[in-house]
Amino acid sequence: MTADALPTQAARPARPAGRGATPVLRRLHRWLGLGLGAWFALLGLTGSLLVFTAEIETWGQAAPGPGPAQPLAALVEAARASGPEGLLRVWPPAGAGQPLRADFRDRNGRVTRYLDPSSGAVLGTVRQGSLWIHWVHDLHRGLLLGGLGDLLVGLLGLPLLALLLAGLALWLQRDAVPWREKLVALGGLRGRRRLANQHRAFGLRVLLPLLVAVVTGIGMAFPDTVQWGLYRLIRWGTPPGSAAGAGPVDLEGAVRLAGALRPGWQVQFIDLPVPGRTTTIGVELAPPAPWPGQGISVQVDPASGALPEIGGGDPVGRIRGWIVALHDGTVLGLPHRLALAGIGALPLVMGWLGLRLWWRSRQAKRQVRRRAAAA
Repeated sequence: MTADALPTQAARPARPAGRGATPVLRRLHRWLGLGLGAWFALLGLTGSLLVFTAEIETWGQAAPGPGPAQPLAALVEAARASGPEGLLRVWPPAGAGQPLRADFRDRNGRVTRYLDPSSGAVLGTVRQGSLWIHWVHDLHRGLLLGGLGDLLVGLLGLPLLALLLAGLALWLQRDAVPWREKLVALGGLRGRRRLANQHRAFGLRVLLPLLVAVVTGIGMAFPDTVQWGLYRLIRWGTPPGSAAGAGPVDLEGAVRLAGALRPGWQVQFIDLPVPGRTTTIGVELAPPAPWPGQGISVQVDPASGALPEIGGGDPVGRIRGWIVALHDGTVLGLPHRLALAGIGALPLVMGWLGLRLWWRSRQAKRQVRRRAAAA
């Protein structure tokens, strides 16, 4: 018997018959960890970088001028004049000193331009795929494989969830391991027992944030399925409404009509009509300092001033909003994003501990077989 095994055997009584973790759970947790641990670590590390995408995209751009903002319609026209054809969405300035963001889509993909709200001047242009953070995003979301990769990443989230739940079930098993050794990383332990103690204690502390990351990631990978399921579980949601129009309106008029539904709310973004595809102006509204999913979406027909669809703010929309906000780190500001950046390193730490634990166990089994053969 090795010196590493002596403290373990001396400190633990024999395991009661029929108790403890089942071999199936142990094998499931072990082989999912060995098979998907590197992938889980990659997801975590790339996710840590993605929480700072906005700052990376606008790094080095000039700051907006100090003057008052121009009317929204004038800024939209400035955006149209500055960019390629295909202006899809406009994000008004989020506050003083913030630029206006305009999203375009041309034959080569998405282009984002940032404009000075006081002058309409272009502060910066970012084409999707032109920065390294876009490569990281495509790797995190779909393994650089496009739509097929998006589906594959979503499906791989299910065994990751099974990995975490199997680990929890193993932790909860009533076996010969003292509860204190499961709860706290203790000093004075050696060898495999020390690694097992660290793996259990650290895993307990990181289980909840990792579960949230995996579950929300699966929800974002399959948004239509999640919405379908939620509307069948929650039958008291608010169905979309509508309102009659009083005559043609321009962009400013469409925004005023939408804003009149929720006085004091702020415009989050505006979806502009796409020739040949859509004819309405979409206005997303949210209260000041909103919680996820509180906003409403209003479609305005500029030809008649009618509001053919008014939706959002129902329980299903709020749950979906929370799924995205928890995964992206947009619910509690900078502290939440910094926390997510740290959480992204947890799968790497857990995987390293698990790999060392497996390797130490493998070495111990080899020693037992060699001694049995020698005897």
